[in-house]
Amino acid sequence: MSTNTQLEELQAKADVLGIEYHHRTGVDKLSAQIGAYLMANPAKAGLLLPEGTIQGVEPEKDTPVPVKPNLDYIPLTGDQYKEMSQKDARTKVGALRRIKFTNMNQSKRSWPGEFISVGSSKLGTFKKYIPFNGEPYHVPQIIYDVMKERKCSGFHTVTNGRGDKIQESHLIDEYAIVDLPPLTKVELQKLADKQQLANAGL
Repeated sequence: MSTNTQLEELQAKADVLGIEYHHRTGVDKLSAQIGAYLMANPAKAGLLLPEGTIQGVEPEKDTPVPVKPNLDYIPLTGDQYKEMSQKDARTKVGALRRIKFTNMNQSKRSWPGEFISVGSSKLGTFKKYIPFNGEPYHVPQIIYDVMKERKCSGFHTVTNGRGDKIQESHLIDEYAIVDLPPLTKVELQKLADKQQLANAGL
């Protein structure tokens, strides 16, 4: 059975069972989803009709309709499903974003950069040093999200009721971030060659 045919059959089964899935979900992951769902809802196995029957059409009376075991997947244990879900989540939050940013925190203007560390018991820890040199940089999605949310104190000049000009504090974004498109294959190769020369001390 081809991969496309197998995927179409799994998608049809998922539709019957009411399992939501992304249109790019592959055979292995969708098969695991169906297996985990049927383990948690064994009564739903009856919805997967055998070949030659139609959903919604009752068979003739006294004609038994056997439910064939679904052999297109290997059921996962609860721990295996949990591990797979955590791996998928970590892959998602670890995806790299290419950005260009400016440090807006006046108290850090003399810093060359800083480490940002973020994580949880489920995702693990992501730690990244981000240099304040104004150059394009790649950061994991989870650190990108933290950078977008960070605030710091900014100051602007205002005139008070007596006509005096004073500095007033207010919250601003700590980083001014510009999203950049991913590097092309040619650009990636050039970057890899440059890093290889740097590592070789040339």
